[in-house]
Amino acid sequence: MALTREIGRFVKLVYVRLGDENLLRCCLRVKTQNPNESLPLVIWRKCLKTDFLGKLRVKAGASIAVSEFNQGAEKSVSEITTALGFQLGEAQVKLTRSKDNQMIAMRERKSDSQDKKNRETLTSSLDSPARHAD
Repeated sequence: MALTREIGRFVKLVYVRLGDENLLRCCLRVKTQNPNESLPLVIWRKCLKTDFLGKLRVKAGASIAVSEFNQGAEKSVSEITTALGFQLGEAQVKLTRSKDNQMIAMRERKSDSQDKKNRETLTSSLDSPARHAD
């Protein structure tokens, strides 16, 4: 399928907006999401693509993944087990707390290095004379 002129104009418009210096300067102050920690990745860890799972299992896995992604494993598992009428044991609490602490530490490490790379890239592109050649 070829790119039509109309689609090309639309893509160029979006590209120009995303390259706006004011927008890029605002992005320098904001932490970016690490793509390795995306919600789809958390879902695929619960429901492997290589295994056939029924609709109910995929829905449950996706719901649990969303809950863990947004609230952390400890709170998520605690709320789910409470809703089902169970009480978490001490080992489960320690395990989910440990999982959350590991995830937080990993996100901070990756975020710090990724943010630094992103800021360097954006800053160099903003200061580049080629950017203003148009």
